[in-house]
Amino acid sequence: MLALSYYISFQRDSKISSTHRLVGILLDNALETAEESTLKIVKFSVRVDEHGKLENIIMNSCDKDDVDVARIFERGYSTKSEPSGEGLYQARQIQEKYWKMGYALQIVPSCKEGFFTQVFKINLDKSGDTNVF
Repeated sequence: MLALSYYISFQRDSKISSTHRLVGILLDNALETAEESTLKIVKFSVRVDEHGKLENIIMNSCDKDDVDVARIFERGYSTKSEPSGEGLYQARQIQEKYWKMGYALQIVPSCKEGFFTQVFKINLDKSGDTNVF
């Protein structure tokens, strides 16, 4: 059994809700994939990188190293046994929505050596508050 729990306190705001939706999608995918894998590992870290961006890293074990990271954000594409192909497509829609509004939000997936990693970065303003969400 693989379990992850976290507590987030926030005011209801569409920007914050979008951030939580994005984290939720990526964590749900990580948990589902790790649960089906041999190692059953999920790691989630948050830090400010050397460029002042809030860097969120979600890494999970997976038994496939051939995930087509170029296609995972396409609507309907899935590597799961019961595919829906909607979650990562919705994550990409959130990213594109804020990118078009002039905010820098990057999602960079990779898959190698039995681990699938998604890094997403959000610009911070000089006070340390996010200016994306």
